[in-house]
Order: sequence, then C-alpha cells, then structure tokens
Amino acid sequence: MGNILKPMWAECPAVTRLMLAAYPTMGLGFAILKGAADVHVGWLFECSLHAIWSDTGVWTLLLSGFFHRFSGGMSFLMLLLELYMGMIYFPKRERELGSLTFFLWLLLVNVAVNVLFLIMVAVVCAAWDPRFYFIGNSGLWPIIIVLLSLHLLADPEGSTSFWGLVSVPNKWYPLFFVGVFSLMNALILWNHFAAIAVGYVAFLRPALSLERLLPSQSRVTAWERRCCSQPRQLLGGSWLPASGARGPVIPQSSGGGGASGGVGASVFGLQMQARSSGGGSGGFTAFSGKGQRLGSSDDVPASMQPVAMGAGRSEPAGEPDEESGEEARLVSEPST
Repeated sequence: MGNILKPMWAECPAVTRLMLAAYPTMGLGFAILKGAADVHVGWLFECSLHAIWSDTGVWTLLLSGFFHRFSGGMSFLMLLLELYMGMIYFPKRERELGSLTFFLWLLLVNVAVNVLFLIMVAVVCAAWDPRFYFIGNSGLWPIIIVLLSLHLLADPEGSTSFWGLVSVPNKWYPLFFVGVFSLMNALILWNHFAAIAVGYVAFLRPALSLERLLPSQSRVTAWERRCCSQPRQLLGGSWLPASGARGPVIPQSSGGGGASGGVGASVFGLQMQARSSGGGSGGFTAFSGKGQRLGSSDDVPASMQPVAMGAGRSEPAGEPDEESGEEARLVSEPST
C-alpha cells in the first residue's frame, strides 16, 4: 500500500496536501475533545437549515466540506477512502487552477452544493417530515463527487463500466453512481445528489459553471505577488502560481472533446482505470476487478450509515448530536 500512496502523495501540490492533512486531523481532534470534555463542535461546520436560520451559521456554507464526523469504524474506513480519492482528483484540479484559485474553487463548490442541498431538504421538510430541518451536510465526499461528475461529463459520448457488470453512458453515470450508493445505504444521500447537480449544471449550462465565478488569472497573480513574491511550499508540496495554471476543462453538453489521459488507481483492492474514449473499447472502468469485500449495508448499524458516504447531520444546541438515532435514519429514507 505504501508503494501506491507514496508516489501519489509526492504528486500532491501545496493546497491538496494541506487539505488532506488537516481534514482527518481536525475530525480526530474534535472527536477526542467531544469524548474527553463533552464539547460538541459539529454545529460549527455542518450545514443545515437549523444551522443557517436558527443559529445564523452562514459560515457553514463555506466550511462544511472540511469537517469529518467520526462515529465508529465504518466512518474511519470512509475517511481513508475520501483521502485516497482526494489524492486522485485534487492534484489535477490544483494544477489546472493554481493553488490559490483551487482553494477559492473549493469554497465555491461548498457553497453551491450546500445551497442545492438546503433547497432539497427544505422541500422534503415542508412536504414530508419537519425533522429534516436538522439534517446537515459535511465532509469531502460532495467535493469529490463534483470532480468525478466533471471528469465524466467532459466526455459525454463515452461510457463507463460499473463494477464490470453494466456499461453506463458517461452522461448518466454520476446519477447512476449516486443512486446505486443510496440504495446500498438504504438512504437517499441528498448531499451527493446536490453534488452531481452542480456537475450537471456546468454540463448543461456552461455559462453557469463555477469556474466563471473565480477571479481572473491576472488578479490572482497580483494577489500572490503582493503576499509572497518568492515560491513557497506547504508540507513539502509546491505552491502553484496562477500564472502557470493550464485552466480547467468545462464540460460541454454539445459533445466534442473527450477526457484526456488516463488515471489508474486501486481502492482497497477495487481497480479503477480511466481511458480515453478514442481507444476502441474504452471509456472509464470504475471499481472493476476482483477486489475485497468491505461488508454490506446490512452489517452496518443504521446510525452509522449516513456517515458511510459522508452524509452529515446537525442537531440543535444542547441536544445530543450522535445519540438521537431516529434523526440519523431520516437522512433520507426513500419515499414510497
């Protein structure tokens, strides 16, 4: 495993390294603080209707993606998977945008996903169950799913093999992917559906792409020169100036160019391989190979299932935030 992770870590630029190091450190530190002193800090990060309207926690729109809630062994396994997927997708994005612009892009993605997430749970809260008012979003999974969606939708005419069982057109793969994992968790993962919605908006309406809201390259370069004229490093990773960024690939609904290059990785024995659509049989093969069984949703307690795919939740101040099992189950049981 070290032979795989070491070269991947070596390719991570500064902001990616900072993110991947701070994310588990903060989550573990807050979990220890909660266990030792019964101090609950999840409400500071998890974005929910309660956090926004009752606690006026507007900052959660920006920060929810940087917090991981520990709640048992399964959440730790999902944390490892989040970090691994982050090492696959984040470095490429940071090279496209530059380090400072990449950080601003992360904040924009958090806001976009949270706005759509809050709209979804507000509708469900009004139409079905008012307890959805306390359901929150946190974690890296939505950001990773946005990047996965943008990667696949950059080649809308290609196809993707899901576990080697069925070939799904790239245009529909993000929706299929999140739908399957919602079924596996026996929960509707609202934050994941919000994440793929961000990708589809960029695909169907390129003018609404988040990249168009970022400051210009010249402006970011001026900021960087003002703050640090000399090249810097963070945790051994190079700071990538905006002046050397290649620029992102914005998905186009009218077809055209495909995703370039290839990505090969192994996720706990589950092989991932990306190939250019021009290569004959190709497309993108996700989670193919023999792999190792991680367990089924039947083996996981219901109170831990939302954490499995990064679906967070928040509760009103003064109430237990992990022991109210009924609320954890709500994140979205499929309606009949």
